[in-house]
Amino acid sequence: MQKLLDQRYRLEGQIGGGGMGNIYRAFDRLTQRHVALKRVALNQSTSPEDTPSLGLRRAITHEFQVLASLRHPHIIRVLNYGFDLSGTPYFTMELLENAQTLLHYGQSRALTEKVELLIQLLQALSYVHRRDLLHRDLKPSNVLVVNGQLKLVDFGLAAQQQENMVGTLAYIAPETLQGGISSPASDLYSVGIMAYELFTGRYPFELHNMTQLIADVLMRDPDIDILRSALSESIDPYVEIELPNRLRIADIIALLTAKSPEWRYSHAEQVIADLQEAIHAVVLTETDETRDSFLQAAEFIGREYELTHLIHAVHQLLDGQGSAWVITGESGIGKTRLLNEVRTYALTQGALVVSGTAAQQNDPYALWRDPITRLVLNVPLSDAEAACLQGIAPGIERLLERRLPPIADCPPLGQVITDIVIRQPSPVVIIMEDLHQAASESLALIAHLLDHIDQTRVLLLLSYRSDEIAPLFPELPHLHLQRFNSDEIAILSRSMLGVFGERPDLLQLLEQETEGNPFFMVEIVRVLAQTAGYLSKIATLDRLPDEIIAGGVVWLIQKRLDRVPRRFYPLLQVAAILGRQIDLEVLQAVDPTVEIDRWLDACIDAAVIEWREGGWYFTHDKLRQSVMSTNNQHQVADLHRQAAIALARVYGDHPAIVYHRQHARWLREQDYREGA
Repeated sequence: MQKLLDQRYRLEGQIGGGGMGNIYRAFDRLTQRHVALKRVALNQSTSPEDTPSLGLRRAITHEFQVLASLRHPHIIRVLNYGFDLSGTPYFTMELLENAQTLLHYGQSRALTEKVELLIQLLQALSYVHRRDLLHRDLKPSNVLVVNGQLKLVDFGLAAQQQENMVGTLAYIAPETLQGGISSPASDLYSVGIMAYELFTGRYPFELHNMTQLIADVLMRDPDIDILRSALSESIDPYVEIELPNRLRIADIIALLTAKSPEWRYSHAEQVIADLQEAIHAVVLTETDETRDSFLQAAEFIGREYELTHLIHAVHQLLDGQGSAWVITGESGIGKTRLLNEVRTYALTQGALVVSGTAAQQNDPYALWRDPITRLVLNVPLSDAEAACLQGIAPGIERLLERRLPPIADCPPLGQVITDIVIRQPSPVVIIMEDLHQAASESLALIAHLLDHIDQTRVLLLLSYRSDEIAPLFPELPHLHLQRFNSDEIAILSRSMLGVFGERPDLLQLLEQETEGNPFFMVEIVRVLAQTAGYLSKIATLDRLPDEIIAGGVVWLIQKRLDRVPRRFYPLLQVAAILGRQIDLEVLQAVDPTVEIDRWLDACIDAAVIEWREGGWYFTHDKLRQSVMSTNNQHQVADLHRQAAIALARVYGDHPAIVYHRQHARWLREQDYREGA
């Protein structure tokens, strides 16, 4: 029987692994998609039965969070992370079908193609190193290629380095092998060894004798004459590369594989520049996607008071005391960022964290769909309970993997949900965002749960925009987030831009234009980076503009939306009508001719859509609202028509269909039932 991990992932077979953990092909019961799942092996001085120490769990969770924030076209996407019931950490990644290793794919390629593959790898490393991360386990099996696109996979976590060396002996840098400190130069050494193999077709040292291999790694340089010979004899049918330039590639690899890190390249950008010169090519090292990853991963600041209170609530939860808190503030003030910090902390403490987001009032139970779908995996459900939940989770039969008989008299929905929460085997943190858009039905279910909160092991965290609606749940403790002061603006600016972020005229511009709203700060830096060409080149601007938001916030947001290719915009409009969370299956049903993965990549590149806590979302609801605001009445009606038909095609019945039908033009009952 296939093993079920965390009641969510069905492990179907091992597809890789080593001393740092095993990787499995797994089926995600929630998303109904296959993923790659890595169970992380921990090097710590405990028996196999012991769970990781709290400090180690915290360090690993932080690294998982960092890995999940990486957005680069040549780095595999981390989708989700957590700890199983035994305390073993795991994370899931996109599954690369029909992938080949760098060496296997590259062995029959022309010289320039091999160099371009190396440049893709170095671009990924440049991005990683700029984030103050190291890969730590570079080897051919962790550098995969699919349809000519390279993907860097399976990072070695620094938190794993307790007492043992991390890495693979054949590709490990000499200083790491000797127990020294790893650095970007250590990763580049591994690149050099792989490059040697890529061009010569052979590994530079003795692989079959462990003692000799260790001696070679520490003392012997690769035979560059063999490399020079291979390069001089190589034929490129596409580009004529003069012999001196070919031999320049050998010099580059010799520098990469130098025994001392002081003798090697210290930055991947330097290697890229030299390789580009050798083959007369130019490749961008910073894309819109990588730039946005830096901006969105800026340092968490200015919310120490609020975070302290919520961490205390997590500890009360672990002691068996349930509670609820409300986080409020204007749009863009950082409510989601604060809740993400609490999520990370709660995970390290062994709690299950589930999240829901309210869409526009087109779905009475949208707020509860994701949380309840995850929670039902942990407890047995009666047919009556499951039938009661069909209105919240239309795909519950597929999730539970059983057909439900007709139930004439379902129990009250609020009672069913509260009972499911009470029966959870571990403490649960339920995060519910954007309550200002929640339907009254969802708010009523929250109220029912609050009436029984003392009987549960649940911490309920609710957020909404306090500038848009009257106070909700006034009986609960509220944390209201204020705008950043001058000192906090300076800290955030430095986090995004380094030392240049302290430039007085920049700080004055940020304070003047944003008044301390973090979302607007990020948008302004994004505009400056587009003007300069790169984040790093903002420092070269002789004079900053006196004013940026001449067109207001709408102009800033539209600048980002304009980066979505026009051919993909119609589907983005339907996505906006459907809600903040993205349902790829429904969108594919809207237009089966669209390559949904390319559409998704384009929206990610424009920083319009992001992966968060097990699903795809608009990165900010202001973006979604802006997409909808550009449509006239007839366009809006047609978008609702498309949404209703697609929902019916995928789910047969769905609570939001009624709403979309009400706002659609010329859509009869049989139209959406027949997929008109």
